[in-house]
Amino acid sequence: MKEISLAKSEKLTLAVFSVLFVIMYASRVLVISQVIESSNITIFIQLVYLGFVSLLWLMELKYGHYQPTAFSLFVVLMVLHLFLFCFVLVNPVMPSNLSLAQTNGLFLLIIIFTAWFVRSRSIPLRLASMCFYVLGAVLLLQMLLHPADINLSGVGTVFDAEGRTRSVFGFGHANTLGGMCVALFMMYLYRLTTAEIHRGVFVRCLDYVLLTVAVIMLLCSASRSSIIGLVLLLGSWMIGSFSLNANGGKASRRIAVLFIALMLLYNVLSSIDSTNLQTAINQSNRIWLFEYAVPSLFNSGRVLIGLGYVSNTAYGEGLTPYHTLWLDNGYIYYLVATGVIGILIIMAALFVLFRSALQYTDGREHVFVLAAMVTYLFIGLFEDMILNGNPMNYFLIPVLLSMVPRPLTAR
Repeated sequence: MKEISLAKSEKLTLAVFSVLFVIMYASRVLVISQVIESSNITIFIQLVYLGFVSLLWLMELKYGHYQPTAFSLFVVLMVLHLFLFCFVLVNPVMPSNLSLAQTNGLFLLIIIFTAWFVRSRSIPLRLASMCFYVLGAVLLLQMLLHPADINLSGVGTVFDAEGRTRSVFGFGHANTLGGMCVALFMMYLYRLTTAEIHRGVFVRCLDYVLLTVAVIMLLCSASRSSIIGLVLLLGSWMIGSFSLNANGGKASRRIAVLFIALMLLYNVLSSIDSTNLQTAINQSNRIWLFEYAVPSLFNSGRVLIGLGYVSNTAYGEGLTPYHTLWLDNGYIYYLVATGVIGILIIMAALFVLFRSALQYTDGREHVFVLAAMVTYLFIGLFEDMILNGNPMNYFLIPVLLSMVPRPLTAR
């Protein structure tokens, strides 16, 4: 009878977690993509979710003791970064209202407690499915609300910054839309990797509909970094899958590598007029990073601790005392905002996150981690999306952390 009662209690806990996570994640997606504005309600939703999961953590803490793992090292590094640059190494000339203490603090708490819950219940597949359908529903809804934005006629001019046509479907920026489309595919690949049961016809059809919507919206967004990122994700996945095929051997891997290389080459050459790569680079505002942002850091005398840990939007819209323009590169953003010390902490956290996931996985799950890592690190070269609050990170970071074995020892 006691076991039955515990089973019912656990089912109720999972049900409440699922409902609260779906609501929280949906609100974060809508806020991050600028469909709605952040408000007291969206903050309250995060706090309710955090309150529930953290209460469970406190209740279960008494059942065992914990030893240091890669999970805890990642948490220490991220908390250290937040504490140093939001409370200790603060630039006094930065407006206090631009601080990321609340925004990034809530994000960090959410991913940490989500990762703990997912690992303790062994439900990364459930998390991936919830994220997939919530994000897919948001994309589908925005497409239905903005049908006039469907325009695939300019796909061939994706790499022409002056000639390309970009659609946003009601989202704040085309690159934000592109990143969400890549995230949807990443979630789908993880579900494909770990699902142990055959999905029904309806579920498969729904999945394909959402993926088709994502492809259409990605092409309409003309987000170059996201399009190449998706090619890398699928390409890495294919190469890894071929490598697992016992009958394929080296020949299969070589064919896969050649195929992906040809896809990348075709994608670039067919989109850049006269294959002028330098022109494409110059058209991108990433060139400003080395003309304004990096020089501003070195001229400030704050190379070690950065100009100030505020958002990329604050820098891009000129809300800071520094003329950096947009910091559309995750690595340079952390370098400029938090200096050499900050970027070293972030790089260490990235290393721990992916290295631990690779260490404790094998087979198809290992292939997924490799594909996700390649895609994640690549897109970070063009977008400020590394280890901060965006739709991909609410899924990927908890899933990767949940791959680290639990060190819980019963008393």
